[in-house]
Amino acid sequence: MSLHQVSIDPVWAPVIAALGASLLTILGTVGIERLRQRRAGRDAQRREKDAAYQEVLSRSLAFANRSRALGDMMRIRSGIAEGLGVTLGQRRPADAFEIYEWMDKDFGHCSAPGRVRP
Repeated sequence: MSLHQVSIDPVWAPVIAALGASLLTILGTVGIERLRQRRAGRDAQRREKDAAYQEVLSRSLAFANRSRALGDMMRIRSGIAEGLGVTLGQRRPADAFEIYEWMDKDFGHCSAPGRVRP
């Protein structure tokens, strides 16, 4: 039997067309769902990265403000009047460890690159 002699019964043509259309529908649905999942994953990563950048920027700004306040304190609390106030017990001397802890509250978060990834 040669290839030219094979004939398909006309009854099967709609069945074959329906199966082909069903296969295309399934493949299209699976492809669209995978595309949606990939986009959702990218959006979640982008939101996480944006939140991490925002946190780094806000902590950096807080650290800059603390540094400025420390510089202002050094200018205000320097001089003869300040030394005399500390000597007479009217003011307590600046504690370097307290200043370090105060400055480290935000600096520790700025220097830890844990959440931001390219």
